[in-house]
Amino acid sequence: MTILKLMTFGILQVVGLLLMMLMTGINAMVGLGGGGVNIIVLIIFFGVVPHHATIVVFACIFGAACGNMVNQMTRSLNR
Repeated sequence: MTILKLMTFGILQVVGLLLMMLMTGINAMVGLGGGGVNIIVLIIFFGVVPHHATIVVFACIFGAACGNMVNQMTRSLNR
């Protein structure tokens, strides 16, 4: 029962997810970390406590950094 309750999304959560993806992409393109923007989106659209939002954003940034590292490594090996 708790899994179904966690998986329900309303229109506000869908807008928040789209906004997070858009802002993360723009921040990555410009070279910003994007942590501050994503923390605010998590707090406003998802009602996450600031402490938990910070941890989630750190995990997202770490995942993006790992993906960028793999991308750079494959580019350097293909030369």
